[in-house]
Amino acid sequence: MRNSSGLILSALVAVVLSSCGGSGGGKNSAPEVPYSYAYAVPVDDGDGWAVADAGGEGLNVGRVESMMKFIHDADQDEYLRNILIIRNNRLVFEEYFQDVHKNSLSHLQSATKSVVSAIFGIAVANGSVASVGDALFDYFPEYQHLNNPDKAGVTLQHVLSMTPGFEWNEISTPVNGSENDNVAAHRSNNFIEYLLQKEIVTDPGTAWYYNSGCPMLLAGIVRNQAGIHIDEFAAQYLFGPMGIQTVRWEYQSDGLPLATGGLWMRARDSAKFGQLFLDGGTWNGQQLIPVSWVTASWTGYSSQDPGEEYGYLWWMREWEGRQFWFASGYGGQLIVMVPDEEIVIVINADYSTDPNETGQRTANTWNLLREFLLRSIQENPRN
Repeated sequence: MRNSSGLILSALVAVVLSSCGGSGGGKNSAPEVPYSYAYAVPVDDGDGWAVADAGGEGLNVGRVESMMKFIHDADQDEYLRNILIIRNNRLVFEEYFQDVHKNSLSHLQSATKSVVSAIFGIAVANGSVASVGDALFDYFPEYQHLNNPDKAGVTLQHVLSMTPGFEWNEISTPVNGSENDNVAAHRSNNFIEYLLQKEIVTDPGTAWYYNSGCPMLLAGIVRNQAGIHIDEFAAQYLFGPMGIQTVRWEYQSDGLPLATGGLWMRARDSAKFGQLFLDGGTWNGQQLIPVSWVTASWTGYSSQDPGEEYGYLWWMREWEGRQFWFASGYGGQLIVMVPDEEIVIVINADYSTDPNETGQRTANTWNLLREFLLRSIQENPRN
């Protein structure tokens, strides 16, 4: 009883001192609680992910714990939404920020494009689309009046690799400006017609330029050939078989799903998509996407910055001797795969209406990826 009474008395004294400013702070101040973080194995909620200890799977747990402290100290938890790591097909790290939780949907922005590429690969595999070597306008008979000899050479492969050669201005103009072709195409209420009426300014297949119209063309082809929109096609042939039940698409006013960047998904489901590609298109033993399509998607058809290439709406990059593939979206949305290490990393963040602020958040996200997450692989005992 004596020890219990002493604890109670100590607690009361602490409360009195605190209310009277006895801690040495100001009248309304409270002692700052030092930030601490201890890694814990993710919870198995039966959604298809096996869970495991990160250290047991060969990652440096101290490095990811340091990352969490860095995020807190730099106030990056004010806009980050989640960070997940998959190693050896097991969920080994899962953290959410703000009021985000495992069932929250995050806006993938342009990482949607890589998902659309996968969906299109299924359409090719099941015969809805004959060949990526086919001429683009063969799949748009309703727009033949916009075709000409220069455009006749544009193939589906050019569209998939963003090398069709259409006049397009999306990168060198303000992201929300009316002169931005991506913005103008959205406002036109007919994205496909807006792009197809553009002239060819470079020979198809010879020059890469970021063109958000390309995945919209793919969505239009799926609609024309399969008779259903790409969101329904995905639900039937991709998401359904993977147990992905909760997604959300944004739509253009004409009903076409925004293949440019309109998909919202749970972080755990984005990780499933990454694992699907890491496993050569298989999920739970079922071949959803042909291995040949995965290989083609991760083949570089054009070089960007040194060490960076672009495939079928996928990015490839090398960093400190490691090659990784990734889907990337505005504001720091990433689905990253490191095949040699059996790693999938998913990061989502809130983007700002201020392009400069969003640019900084994107840079911060890449810093987390390089300096903490990828280094946690480098420092593992197996290397």
